[in-house]
Amino acid sequence: MIPGMEHEGISWLRSSLAWIQNEPSLNTGSSLYDAGLEARVRDYQQNRRLTIDGIVGVQTQILMNTDLALPGTPLLTRAQ
Repeated sequence: MIPGMEHEGISWLRSSLAWIQNEPSLNTGSSLYDAGLEARVRDYQQNRRLTIDGIVGVQTQILMNTDLALPGTPLLTRAQ
């Protein structure tokens, strides 16, 4: 997902970032990736030491899913 695009997953992105960052949800019901959401994505990327580009690509999605720790989400663990 990139800034400026409209996508049905934007609502998920808004609510997921709010939960991860322990912030109030900016879920406006809009499917537009706007400037406010981009700022949250960039903040998340900076905190997780990712490339700060505002693009929700594979690496950002993997870390978000890990942070959400939803049941059934596959997680990598260290071999013992």
